[in-house]
Amino acid sequence: MPAENARAEDDGWLLTIVSNRIAGTADLLVLDATDVAARPVATVHLPRWVPSGFHGSWVPESVVR
Repeated sequence: MPAENARAEDDGWLLTIVSNRIAGTADLLVLDATDVAARPVATVHLPRWVPSGFHGSWVPESVVR
């Protein structure tokens, strides 16, 4: 996800889902694209497990309504 007014290719964040199938849990991790080895910028605990291979599209809320 590019940062607002991004100037470089890695100026923004990487979003990834980490799932634990056994525990039935998943987290959405937000990583700084300039330093993916660093700790996540944010972690969002999801209410349920997300299967591998899940794909989605990010669209503005105005398009969904």
